[in-house]
Amino acid sequence: MSGAISSYLPMALGVALSPTAIIAMLILCALNRAKTSGTFALFGWIVGVFGFMILSVFLASWLTPQDPDNPSILLISLRFLFAFLLLFLAWRSWKTRPKTTDTAAAHPLRIDKLQNLSTLAAFGFGVALVFAAIKNWPIMAAAALDIAQTAPTLSQGITTALLFALISSLGLMIPWLLSILGGEAVKTGLAELHRWLTKYGNTIMAILFLFLGTKALLGAIEALP
Repeated sequence: MSGAISSYLPMALGVALSPTAIIAMLILCALNRAKTSGTFALFGWIVGVFGFMILSVFLASWLTPQDPDNPSILLISLRFLFAFLLLFLAWRSWKTRPKTTDTAAAHPLRIDKLQNLSTLAAFGFGVALVFAAIKNWPIMAAAALDIAQTAPTLSQGITTALLFALISSLGLMIPWLLSILGGEAVKTGLAELHRWLTKYGNTIMAILFLFLGTKALLGAIEALP
């Protein structure tokens, strides 16, 4: 289990650093809906990541041979594919970073839509945020390959997938928790974080994708027979 944790931790943090999801939570907190819509959106995010990871781990376990020293060509090809996807996303995030200091129109989230979310809609919104961010797909799939290879039993694979989902929720959980426990001063700080993420989110993701893509590429090369 410790080997799996050390392997997937950077990728779980990569999912956690999802600017769109974090900004959505910051907006919900600014609208004083952290205790209602924010809670259900956070729960939906965790369920969405966990569901994706469980399915991916099952598929990866099926693709992973019994002898880890003799990986299949398909498994190695998938590792290279995920690595190149992450490197492509690094280039794309860098190219699409905002070129202006005007952050008001730099994000597509509709505040009026978030303001009227019901609890069920907030849960669905949290699940949708996981899959709306295409960058999460290769990160979670690559992590599932690592989990499938390092978790010896099915129960440990499920536990590891759950830990991955919880770690990946930190990006939403921290502002949600601060908004519930803090006062107006905290909300002012969260609003400033909102503006900062809108401006620099793509740059942060480009650096993160470059790190994860390089790590995945080295892992794919190491897996070559």
